[in-house]
Amino acid sequence: MKKGDIIIAGENFGCGSSREQPALGLKAVGIEAIIAKSFARIFFRASINQGLLLIECKEAVDNYKEGDEVKIDLLKGEVSVGEKSFKFPPLNKELIKIRDSGGLLNYARKKLLDERGK
Repeated sequence: MKKGDIIIAGENFGCGSSREQPALGLKAVGIEAIIAKSFARIFFRASINQGLLLIECKEAVDNYKEGDEVKIDLLKGEVSVGEKSFKFPPLNKELIKIRDSGGLLNYARKKLLDERGK
């Protein structure tokens, strides 16, 4: 793995991980995002809390072939796999802010400082 890599996974990715360490580890090695058919809910929340981007897009996973270039456009809600593009449900704006802040703790800290500065 290298910084900026995207993981393509199957169903219920993260099942069995009830702690934040798996998400934290993936983020620490530089994983940009995980695109899967589905995620275990507790892993999903732990990943968001760590600022790791998760996208559910079954069609992108089904169409991926080793070596395909994968790009994510959050604003369009689109994943490109090779020459094909697939839509995914838009992410909640607060989840995007948490991710962009580097995780829930950084997001909350920034929000608190912004509120105090008003």
